[in-house]
Amino acid sequence: MEEQIDIYYAFSALLGLVLGYLIKSFFEKEAAPAVKASAATKKGIQKYGEEEWKLRVELAAAYRISSFLGWDEIIYNHISVRIPGRNEFLINAFGLHYDEITASSLVKVNSKGQVIDEGTSGYGFNYAGFIIHGAIHEARDDVHCVFHTHDKDMQAISNIKTGLLPLSLESIQALALLSPEKHKCRGITTKLDEREALVKSLGKHNLLFLENHGTVACMWKSPT
Repeated sequence: MEEQIDIYYAFSALLGLVLGYLIKSFFEKEAAPAVKASAATKKGIQKYGEEEWKLRVELAAAYRISSFLGWDEIIYNHISVRIPGRNEFLINAFGLHYDEITASSLVKVNSKGQVIDEGTSGYGFNYAGFIIHGAIHEARDDVHCVFHTHDKDMQAISNIKTGLLPLSLESIQALALLSPEKHKCRGITTKLDEREALVKSLGKHNLLFLENHGTVACMWKSPT
């Protein structure tokens, strides 16, 4: 019982960081101070346009922060962001550690799994990542960013029959966002028919536990 409580407290701390970031990004409206654009930034804007380059920089930063916080697992797991106005999203190249990911190395994929831009690594993308992220981005136009992790604490909760319990303020807040369904584990998600089942399990919620697997968190677009 003590071990289970420790897991919930660890999860609460982790969830608190995520919720804190979401709340801050949603309500913070102050403009960032102007800085002189680097040569890499100018080149990136020239190639991708200012809006997409900004998304690339933010997503690469999210990967680096996740690595720092220990939310990665070697080259696995993935975070994606939708490109507004297009049926495309950015995701990590399959072969880079989170702390190696840069704005220019991100892969641009459409909803059919076709690579629009392979990035600078030439590694391609994780097809299992496409199944998860492509399904959600296609079905939920209110979702801007999808975060999938195998964090050990979240894996532990996904294996517990009771699921997440309201043992802290953070877990109570999370329960308001959490799908009441756990997505059944079918092994590595590489089959297209998994997409429909995943979307059904998520429903209109923003958090989903993948049984014996991990979790998926969906985030809305923060104001510019």
